[in-house]
Amino acid sequence: MNPGKRFYIPLIILLLSIPLVGQTKPRPKAPISKPKAAMIKPSADPVTFGATVEKYISNIDVDRGGTSVETLDILTRARSVQSLSYVSKYERIFNKDLETAEITDAYILKANGQKVILPASAITTSPTAQAEAAPSFSSLMQIQVVFTGLTVGDAAHYKLKMTTKKPFFQGHFSTLEMLGAIYDWDSAEINLSAPTDYPLYVQAIDLDGGRIADEGGRARWKWSKKNLKGLEYEQLMTDMYDVSPRLAVTSFKSYDELGTAYWAEADKMSEVTPEIQATADEITKSSLTDQEKASDIYRWVNKNVRYLSIITDRSGWIPHRASDILANRYGDCKDYTTLLNAMLKAKGIESYPVLIRSDLGTWFPSVATAAYFNHAILYIPSLDLFADATAPNTRLGLIPQTIVGKKAFLAGNKTGLISTPQDRPKDNQIESEVAISISPTGDIAATAKNTYSGRIEMIYRPLFGGASANESNLIKYTLAYYGVNGSGRIKNISSPFKVGEPFTIEFDVDIKDNTTMTPTGNFMIPIAINMTYIGGLGDYVVPETRKMNLMLGAASFRETYSVSFPEGVVIGDLPPSLTTTNVLGSYRSEYIKKDGKVEVIRHLVINKDVTTPAEYPQLRDLIIKANDAFQRTIPYRADPKLLRLKSRQLAKSPPPPPVSFSGLIAEQMGATKVLT
Repeated sequence: MNPGKRFYIPLIILLLSIPLVGQTKPRPKAPISKPKAAMIKPSADPVTFGATVEKYISNIDVDRGGTSVETLDILTRARSVQSLSYVSKYERIFNKDLETAEITDAYILKANGQKVILPASAITTSPTAQAEAAPSFSSLMQIQVVFTGLTVGDAAHYKLKMTTKKPFFQGHFSTLEMLGAIYDWDSAEINLSAPTDYPLYVQAIDLDGGRIADEGGRARWKWSKKNLKGLEYEQLMTDMYDVSPRLAVTSFKSYDELGTAYWAEADKMSEVTPEIQATADEITKSSLTDQEKASDIYRWVNKNVRYLSIITDRSGWIPHRASDILANRYGDCKDYTTLLNAMLKAKGIESYPVLIRSDLGTWFPSVATAAYFNHAILYIPSLDLFADATAPNTRLGLIPQTIVGKKAFLAGNKTGLISTPQDRPKDNQIESEVAISISPTGDIAATAKNTYSGRIEMIYRPLFGGASANESNLIKYTLAYYGVNGSGRIKNISSPFKVGEPFTIEFDVDIKDNTTMTPTGNFMIPIAINMTYIGGLGDYVVPETRKMNLMLGAASFRETYSVSFPEGVVIGDLPPSLTTTNVLGSYRSEYIKKDGKVEVIRHLVINKDVTTPAEYPQLRDLIIKANDAFQRTIPYRADPKLLRLKSRQLAKSPPPPPVSFSGLIAEQMGATKVLT
């Protein structure tokens, strides 16, 4: 097994809402690097990030052709070790074909008031890693300031000047400002100006101010925010745009106009050439219906075109020609969309590009700022299906969690707003079937089959697709993560490429000394014996209330266990069936005596992709009740000779020491180091 594969294992059930997709263009301007949620330690006790923006001044001067000059003047203080790594470095990515970037001032303001001017070497401008590796494929540059010597209590200051030489859409301007709510903000000010005959449309949320008096033939706006306290961290909380003061600005008067502007360029790129027609005909030669044709075309593009983001000039927004994408067999999301559109057109199936934002947020601006969008997918109206081919080994209609339930806009020969489907548990399912056999000495041997269908496939196909039959470490490490001493092997893995079928894995699990068959006792099904632990969802509902949306994801988890006890064991009265239901979902558990065995059924359904703070108590109640039900046990009476048998076994061979997941990881890293 590839050593790198061994470290995927802890990420099983908790990855449901975190699939990622490639970005289509440089991210919108953000004043300060946004901390990754994973860097903030999850805790039942609320925490804040611990950084204060003491001064933030943004000046945006727009010219009539959509070009602009934007300056930032920012002073940010690190008040915690946690925030130090973010405050001590500033980085901005820009497209050199369209923009220039310049740091005009940078210094450290020490806690005692001393100003330390940074040397010129602290400021660098260089190609991004992709542009460095393949200059002809990327014009992206990064300007960076490193505040060496910054300690907790110090502040970092810089001034940045960004000049847009050429807009993405001729004659149009768009931008997006956000005061990230994870920081404290002492004072923030945003100033905007444009020629009075160049109309701008703005949406300001949780900012004070607005339009002020014109001056020198220019329309002017001014917004401010003072004494804003940073949000307390909550697990799986929404994207910062949902909860932060923000400003959207655009010269597009509507999403229809923005969609038309996009299609004016993209339409030229989706021409049905003889090569595209021939390829589409060959792919669909055995297809009868439009559904089959669209599915076959999607499957071919998904398998044969690799993801590669090419950003030169305006290609961060404008796709490449479908014929070039077909010939080169690479592209990014808008290129996948363009090639799909052309091939479907070749078979008489109408489709429209859809521009959308890929993140965990729900906010959608009321003004048509192009800066909000970072992803492109396709909509097929006759099938009412969305196509996002950027994730490998997926099927038509399967979209990642980050664009589920999102508002977006059509950008083809038909324009308008559209929303992707949401709150459909059937689109995200895990089903487990496990047969457990308990030996007279309390060892467990189990055989299991997991079936993954829907969005969860987007995690499990690549996660297990590279593993092989007879793989043992994957099971050993998963069990160890949950504190279980065990081993096993994978017996069968279905093809990760047969995307029309659910993805399955079959495996064996062995747990030595799991229990002792005492004369009177209770048996509990071991945690994660099916390499899944639904009870882990309880980590997300520890607090009694929430202030922000919980982005858990609609899902269905069904587990069926058949437990065989050794001879000499009599099963007692089983726990009663439990069913609990509310608007957020349902949970059912049953214990049934059947053919001398005990069958256990657990089924948890979460109905909503996004849980609001008002709905959170119901979701919490549902998961807590499910977790309580997980603790139920099977009562039994056993022949005393089984206890004596166990005692003799222990006398000969003491049980192994408790398992340590961190110890296994350290051991594996050491072994890998020796091998290399």
